[in-house]
Amino acid sequence: MIMDAKGIIAGWKAQAAAWRIEVRGLTETQRYFEKVMRDLQGPPLVQKMVQAVTWLERDAKKLAPVYTGRLRASIVPRVTVMPLGTSGVEVIGTVGSNVQYAATMEFGGPLTSSFDEIMRWVHLKRIAGVYSIKSHRRLGSAQRQVDEDRATTIRIYRSMTKKGVQAHPFLIPAIEKNAYRLWRLFGDFVAKVIAQ
Repeated sequence: MIMDAKGIIAGWKAQAAAWRIEVRGLTETQRYFEKVMRDLQGPPLVQKMVQAVTWLERDAKKLAPVYTGRLRASIVPRVTVMPLGTSGVEVIGTVGSNVQYAATMEFGGPLTSSFDEIMRWVHLKRIAGVYSIKSHRRLGSAQRQVDEDRATTIRIYRSMTKKGVQAHPFLIPAIEKNAYRLWRLFGDFVAKVIAQ
């Protein structure tokens, strides 16, 4: 028997007219997905986001370069819940710093510190001068110590002005360190909500 395309289509149409299609459970399925979406956007998600940014804050503070401790103290987590019209909310977690030189420390770049700030750093870090092995005290008169600090600061300041500041990343390594952990935290959360 030879049949052309028109004949096949006509046969399908005849069979389709005789078919009866019934969909059951559509309302229940719709309610289930609405519940899943509410659970994925509600307080449990905010709680997971708080946990995630706390991990990142802890590791960023461990990795942050320390001079006075101001940068380390300025690293804070924040969780923001923003409405998305009638479709739910968006949960955003951030970890960062508001100090002026935080980006320079993270990525490197031009010098942003003053000569006096660098000189204070040289003094606190004990970079210049001669120290006693027994007492660990700096030797020499007060004026000599200031002159040694100034001479060292001049060399460092010139170098930093010419070459810029070397990067000392702390946020990106914190994210890299916790990437798998974060993926598991949110992946397990979504799987648990869907399985309920």
